[in-house]
Amino acid sequence: MKAHLYKPDGDGKPSIEEIPAALADDAKEAHEKAVEMIAEGDDEMMEEFFREGTTPSTTLFPLSAKPSSPKKFSPF
Repeated sequence: MKAHLYKPDGDGKPSIEEIPAALADDAKEAHEKAVEMIAEGDDEMMEEFFREGTTPSTTLFPLSAKPSSPKKFSPF
């Protein structure tokens, strides 16, 4: 995973760098939670998540734009 770092008085474009070591564990945990939450909306994706332990981000982005179940809370 990479960190997108922005400067307060910058041009709005991030510099993409490795996640700082002090934040790496928290970033990994948050990433895993987000992946699981997105995968919950698609049975095939959920099966892959449980089988592989993760899901490629190229597969996740289209799913994150799909409407979720009205019974589920989504912070996106």
